[in-house]
Amino acid sequence: MVARAIAGVFDMEQELASTVRFLVRDAVIEDLSSIIRIVNSKNNRSSFGFVPKVVFADAVNHQLAEGFSSQHRIRVAVDSVDQKVVGWLRAYHRQDGVTTLHELGVRESHQNMGLGTLLVEETIAACRARNGASAS
Repeated sequence: MVARAIAGVFDMEQELASTVRFLVRDAVIEDLSSIIRIVNSKNNRSSFGFVPKVVFADAVNHQLAEGFSSQHRIRVAVDSVDQKVVGWLRAYHRQDGVTTLHELGVRESHQNMGLGTLLVEETIAACRARNGASAS
């Protein structure tokens, strides 16, 4: 019983440490090379197929120009230790309030650390704030 309680505390501390270690923010043009590297990595390439860099650049440019009201959204997870992009998510907010997740990718060395979940949860929170209502 005590061992299970200690393990539970350790799991919570580990989860908190990983959340604090990674910052989620909107992508900027300088992040595109890192996103493309994740897309083209050995384990991810077959999942994504071919995604032209111009698609990401267009979404980032709309996001930067239109701010919070932009229908385009690319979010990145950045390792606070080395400031490298280790994950990304691309979504599209429709005018009727529905958001579509287009792609989600995490650097192979950072998979199974909860980064995909973190990116999705951050996007859901942003959708709720944007719509002023619940997102599911």
